[in-house]
Amino acid sequence: MNSTHRLAALALVAVVAVACQAPMLPLSAQQGSSALIPIGTINEVSTGKIGYGGSLKADLQRGSLVYRLDAAGGLVLPTYTTTLIPATPGSSFGIGGNSNTASWMAVSLVDIPVNAPLGSHSLYVTHEVAGLVEVVPYLGTIKILPSSITVDLEGGGTETINGAPTRISGALVGGGPFGGFGSYSAAIVPNPQLLLGGSTVAHAVELEVSYPTAIMDVSDVFERTGPSRGTGHPALVWFHDDAAAGRVSITAVSASDAALSPLAVAFKLTGTTRLNPTAVTVTVGLATDVNGTAFAYSPTKWIE
Repeated sequence: MNSTHRLAALALVAVVAVACQAPMLPLSAQQGSSALIPIGTINEVSTGKIGYGGSLKADLQRGSLVYRLDAAGGLVLPTYTTTLIPATPGSSFGIGGNSNTASWMAVSLVDIPVNAPLGSHSLYVTHEVAGLVEVVPYLGTIKILPSSITVDLEGGGTETINGAPTRISGALVGGGPFGGFGSYSAAIVPNPQLLLGGSTVAHAVELEVSYPTAIMDVSDVFERTGPSRGTGHPALVWFHDDAAAGRVSITAVSASDAALSPLAVAFKLTGTTRLNPTAVTVTVGLATDVNGTAFAYSPTKWIE
């Protein structure tokens, strides 16, 4: 089984097991290989139960997911990356019961150590950030298979499959073959995002966001796509970041009759201090409804 087939099989497991923490099919993986573990949806991200950090790159803002076999003292399965996988809005699953709705899953790519004990195991999952450890209940199981397996081939003969890590860096560079994980893994991990929105929605806004430059470095500003919006109707967003002053000016206009989804200010930490949303000030210059009528608008701030 080559790397392409292995990765396709792992992705299929995530699709089959998409019923977020409902009874799901058990995972299986060989000693010395990798497994793609579905952990939840964007709801778990937004409630702070999922962090994107792992063995390769720490996430000081949102923390790390750590996987162990069976219990708190069980063997650690190194987490290489955790990211979000959207369903294409054109698929039946992506559409769901609402027009252009995209469901997002959070998944982790973990390695199975060569010394992992064989047999079926429960997964003990924790979210660890800033010295705090929270257990994330997980209903799935994983079966550890021997590092070398001989299977019968259709038409006769056999093939020996040796457990090997699945790496995806080649999928992130145009036309490249699958290769070592390398530094490309960080490219698929979402940056921390300061979300601006709330129960009161607008169709156009002008905002000025003041932020602590000693903590936060703005990377981008965009309308958040997600389960209530999909990826087919992005808003028009303009922004100017005055990094020296710690101030980013944002203008956003809905590209359809739908209201704006929360605006996301993607950022990186300039040090090791986590950003508290209360350290950010949002000044509203203008907010209008679908008819272009101005109204009082006070967006909520939170981090994903």
